[in-house]
Amino acid sequence: MVLRLPKHFLLLLLVLLPGCTLNLKAEPEIYIRFNQLGYLPSDYKSAVILSYNNLKGKEIKIVDSRSGKSALEVDINDSQGEYGNFKYSYIVDFSSLRNEGQYYFQFARQKTSVFKIGTGIYNGLVDTLLQFFKVQRCGYTNPLMHKVCHIADATAIIEGKKTIPHTIDVTGGWHDAGDYVKFLNTTAYSTYMLLFSYEFDPVKFGTDNNKNNVPDILEEAKIGLDWMLRCRYKNNLLVTQVQDLRDHDVGWRMPEDDPLSFDRPA
Repeated sequence: MVLRLPKHFLLLLLVLLPGCTLNLKAEPEIYIRFNQLGYLPSDYKSAVILSYNNLKGKEIKIVDSRSGKSALEVDINDSQGEYGNFKYSYIVDFSSLRNEGQYYFQFARQKTSVFKIGTGIYNGLVDTLLQFFKVQRCGYTNPLMHKVCHIADATAIIEGKKTIPHTIDVTGGWHDAGDYVKFLNTTAYSTYMLLFSYEFDPVKFGTDNNKNNVPDILEEAKIGLDWMLRCRYKNNLLVTQVQDLRDHDVGWRMPEDDPLSFDRPA
């Protein structure tokens, strides 16, 4: 009598038996960074591969997401060096791919999200980016997706090692990314880039969605300008920061529910 076992049972048996190993060789995991919005057909197109393993000589494919066929195959060349915890980093140049369509990168069985190559991919991008600024607004600035917040900035002044219990009006401006600290340097840079963008191309960056005859991007730049003017503390001094590291210890909360709202030094 012959006992026939299912293949999946035999596979499980090999794994569980003492002294037996199942070696399924797989390609090393990689991380690909690319413009997820997409590329214009004539753009210089590149992506960065980060890996813990040496990938030189291996191949990465760019696949047409609709047909499933390879549109371009690129050999991975020399590493550009370490990046953070990654021992290897590589640049993939795929500028030769100019056909409009939707694509993804594939390395062995690993696939990325889909990106586009085509005209008009940046249409609406300005409005989308400005939404982020509106969400980051602080104080009485008509913020988006949250209520008025931090109306007492700032409740004390820190000069060097001295803390002076003196209030100053530095309400407004923008929160800094994922926390509620406000910085002069990042505000100045962001404000400059908003103004520069409009000066660079007043047509592309000149949308006026609220129909008040002022480009939206300039309205947003005014949020930064107003706040920086308030940061002039004395003739030779500027406030460079509002709030301290305690902001990071409170945890996630809506800005209007910040328990430190009335304890924010500058």
